[in-house]
Amino acid sequence: MNAKSIIIIVLVVLITILSMQNTQSVVVNMLFWQATYPLIILMYILLGIGFAAGYLARSVFKIFKKNKSSNDY
Repeated sequence: MNAKSIIIIVLVVLITILSMQNTQSVVVNMLFWQATYPLIILMYILLGIGFAAGYLARSVFKIFKKNKSSNDY
């Protein structure tokens, strides 16, 4: 086994443990509505939003950096 396989196995085990321990439901209040979701679902949604925000910020930074370097004389 190489290091990449070991890291993937460890991450899968940790994610499984995290998922199994966070199954309780939580109430989410947002302005005028209220919803009940399992905690792990909310954690994964927030993780996805974080990844998307990071990707978007990186893309915008690359565009600005590219435009700045092309405008230099």
